[in-house]
Amino acid sequence: MNVLCPPSPTSPWRLVITDRFYTSVKLALELLHRRMYLTGTIQTDRAGYAKEVVTAKKTRTVNKRKVMVPPQGTTKIAQNKQFPQLTAAMWMDRNPVHMLSSGGSREPVTVMRRIHGNLQPIPAPGLVRDYHRWMGGVDIHDQLRMQRYSVQLAYKTRKYYKTPFLGLVDMALVNAFIVHRLYRKQINKRPMKHYAFLEMLMEQLLAVDEDTFVEIEVSGMKQPKQKSARHHHQEEQIRRNRVL
Repeated sequence: MNVLCPPSPTSPWRLVITDRFYTSVKLALELLHRRMYLTGTIQTDRAGYAKEVVTAKKTRTVNKRKVMVPPQGTTKIAQNKQFPQLTAAMWMDRNPVHMLSSGGSREPVTVMRRIHGNLQPIPAPGLVRDYHRWMGGVDIHDQLRMQRYSVQLAYKTRKYYKTPFLGLVDMALVNAFIVHRLYRKQINKRPMKHYAFLEMLMEQLLAVDEDTFVEIEVSGMKQPKQKSARHHHQEEQIRRNRVL
């Protein structure tokens, strides 16, 4: 963490945003010791989390319509007695959102949420607004990588090293798509849809052949021998057999 987030002369404290797979009370205290605040969603079964704020989504029928209980915008907050900086919170969105924060604001604010197709202000504690502000890019990247056209999820393997490799391929594809959108925005042109971009990329990769690459000459190394016409014929025959 000290390498990724070196101390800043203008701002000695930093804020780390995490999702529920990484957030824990132990991590929050460790980062607090390193002069770093933490705000993130959390799994409710994590050790040390306040069970008093844990809430399940329920519905009841009012005038033949199902109404969510508690209503959207409801907040429950618990403060750690031993470490007052730690705050456990439940904020009701479409589903209960359980969060842990060290140093996050508990003051009531409003966030914009889409309800029945329209954006409406919903009350929430300040730490929820901070989470939405800084976690948005990570959520979009995860959505593009894991929920849409994922190579990692489409390919099942027993080799442990192939799974992280395919995950890196997914990340490279998503990053390329993000760069494409930024470039098209700079030249005031509409970017391609995600699936259209991947189709174009696959077509370009399939068009790559041995003539696409330029042979690099390295000083002090022997040049490879030129392949004979017979060797080229054998390679072409093997390539055709693979296609068939």
